[in-house]
Amino acid sequence: MSHAVECHHELIRDLLSRFKGYEVKTIGDSFMASFPSAQKAVECAIALQRAFEASDCAGERIRIRVGINAGEPIAEEND
Repeated sequence: MSHAVECHHELIRDLLSRFKGYEVKTIGDSFMASFPSAQKAVECAIALQRAFEASDCAGERIRIRVGINAGEPIAEEND
């Protein structure tokens, strides 16, 4: 795993923890997470955008996209 990807994952996991998010799964550089409320998810998304804007991971600028679903969670096949 490259240093930039490690930095990416570290930033995300730190903020998930800070906003009470639960990491459901990771595929490549994508994360699926669950939060106790839509508000916590939005707060985390904003914090992620700000953190990546300010970060310098191995000399690389990382840009992210965040999608949020505010509906009721549905568990399927351990997801």
